[in-house]
Amino acid sequence: MLRINLILAAILVFAGCTEQPLARERVWEKVKIGDMATPPPLDGDQSMLIADLSMYIIELPAENMSKTAAIWDILYSQPIHFADKQAFSNNGFLAGFGVGQLWQKISATLDEAKTKKVETISILLSDSQSEDIDMLRITSPKTIFYFGAEKKMLQAQASAGKLAFTIKAERIPGQKGVTKVTVVPSFVKPKLKAIPELSKIEKNTDIFFYPASFTAQMSPGDYIMLGPQIYAPDQPTLEQFFFSQPAKSGTVRLYLLFCGKVGY
Repeated sequence: MLRINLILAAILVFAGCTEQPLARERVWEKVKIGDMATPPPLDGDQSMLIADLSMYIIELPAENMSKTAAIWDILYSQPIHFADKQAFSNNGFLAGFGVGQLWQKISATLDEAKTKKVETISILLSDSQSEDIDMLRITSPKTIFYFGAEKKMLQAQASAGKLAFTIKAERIPGQKGVTKVTVVPSFVKPKLKAIPELSKIEKNTDIFFYPASFTAQMSPGDYIMLGPQIYAPDQPTLEQFFFSQPAKSGTVRLYLLFCGKVGY
């Protein structure tokens, strides 16, 4: 109830959203979620960790959200280590960890909900390297409300930039074929690399929503599904910015982070 009341209060002072979804080169329309096969391992003689990940962007009609509820019961929660589990939940995020043998059930549930895979983003990371996986372009100033520790409502001021998942892969000492993956919802500003003076001015303007971040150890064939607890696109909350589509009314997004290869 506290979360709902605070969100409603925030809405009273929030201006309307006019975000535009990011356009990418590789977009598959009207394609069902297929079975995922684990690729062969990378060569073992590489000097640095190479994590070959993929982010699958999945969309479904908002009225079918209830049909995806079983997914969160099928997937595991124990392998996911949340920065703050209560804050993650308060922010309206859902996350589940899956392995190969669970995919048949997950795929059947996604098909029943009439989901479609609209995009696949390839992510190749070396040890401790991070990459911002852009999800939504923001073209005008916005206020994003989110929960921190102890149910404290916070707000972030985002100007022109992009909402993203910042993803990092790290070597795990003494272990091969597995990597530690960190996922942090974030807002990133355009990088002005060509103009050093301006780059210094823009420094430290990125926003990282650490209360909604998590880590997990992943091996080839493992995957993590992310989704929202509710669909309320008019609420200026972190959950709705990431999982609703302003340009596609009545559409909900899910994200599936898949580990294809791990090599050292």
